Amino acid sequence: MISRGLIARFATAAGFTYQADDSAGPFLDALTAEYLNDLKERAAWAIGTFGKMSDPDIRRVLSNVYDQWTPEFQVQERPGLFP
Repeated sequence: MISRGLIARFATAAGFTYQADDSAGPFLDALTAEYLNDLKERAAWAIGTFGKMSDPDIRRVLSNVYDQWTPEFQVQERPGLFP
């Protein structure tokens, strides 16, 4: 996406930041697939939800979500299942 001018990468003190470049809007507008509309809705939600939050606040929110979901995807040990 960077080589096609859709995304710009910036080095910051916290690491790399990626941002849609000027040509990303017209490129996305040219796509008509249903998943693209879903993507746009989710992007608008993410901006509305996280757009004014600081990086540490976003990390805290995502950490809480991750902490809640992690047990759902871990294999629980049960006696006799594994040698």
